[in-house]
Amino acid sequence: MSPILKFLAAILVVIAVALGVVAYRIANRPALPPPAPNTPIAASEAPKPVPTYPVVLAAKDIAAGVPMANTALKTAQWPVSPKQAYAEPKELVGKRLRFDLPAGEPITRAMLMQGLATYLDEGQRAVSIPVDEITGASNRIRPGDIVDVFFTLERKSSGGADNAEVADTQARLLLPQVRVLAYGLDSLDGPPPQDAASDNQQPRRRDQANNAMLAVPLARVNELLLAVRSGKLQLALRSPEDESRPDTDLFKPTEPLLAGRKDLTAAERQLLAEAGNRAYAGESLTQVSGADQDNKPEKKAQAPRTSSAQPHRSVQVIRGGKAETVKY
Repeated sequence: MSPILKFLAAILVVIAVALGVVAYRIANRPALPPPAPNTPIAASEAPKPVPTYPVVLAAKDIAAGVPMANTALKTAQWPVSPKQAYAEPKELVGKRLRFDLPAGEPITRAMLMQGLATYLDEGQRAVSIPVDEITGASNRIRPGDIVDVFFTLERKSSGGADNAEVADTQARLLLPQVRVLAYGLDSLDGPPPQDAASDNQQPRRRDQANNAMLAVPLARVNELLLAVRSGKLQLALRSPEDESRPDTDLFKPTEPLLAGRKDLTAAERQLLAEAGNRAYAGESLTQVSGADQDNKPEKKAQAPRTSSAQPHRSVQVIRGGKAETVKY
């Protein structure tokens, strides 16, 4: 045999031996365990339904001050219920919003007109005062602002006689830290009510405001009314974070117009200082202006006229070349 054939024969023998070894191992390999029966995969639990709540929304843009119609409202299911929201449109039909509301927004009780009286704290009264561009801080005041109320009193004379209640022209702080409920046509409760059928509403101009409504403590209403009647007011804007106030205990207290009965007990006399009783007792312009009648300079008393002070008639008598004036 040629060397090449011998070499090929050797390779074939090696391959045959290798295949035999592989076949032997396969034949002696332990049997595989039987396959597990096909079991269906457990289906995942169905998600729990999310609870929803009916919420009334604006079906279209709603203007402030216009009574809401049923067509302007719709109900949607929300995963949460907004605070003070409504669930039925019928609860809102005919009611008015304080400000314009775009479509799709939920309607809550805080958005509805409820009357300015609902914005007053206990012991407060809503009082309107006249304003103009100067006294109203250039008409930059907005409902909800905090202002200080100053007032001026002018000393006036008539026929040479001084005013008996205001000794000098003066200006001072009357009411500090007062909240503005309304200014002109604008108020905390929204614009004036409008007719739903009227589409061409006249635009409102702030520079035409001639009145403002303030939340005034009951015990100070009389002072404000006297200042409006006898003087001129000036509103001064202040920061809502400024809590400073004058210490009224440092000054002499004013006395009411109506005094308590002499037979009151000590407990009843304490009741005279309550706001309602003090407001009923009233104030005078002298008290509001701070004028002290006891310290006012006394006017010089004029001597009473008597009959001797009256002018007399006279006649000139000539006797013996001498002239003599005789009164009669």
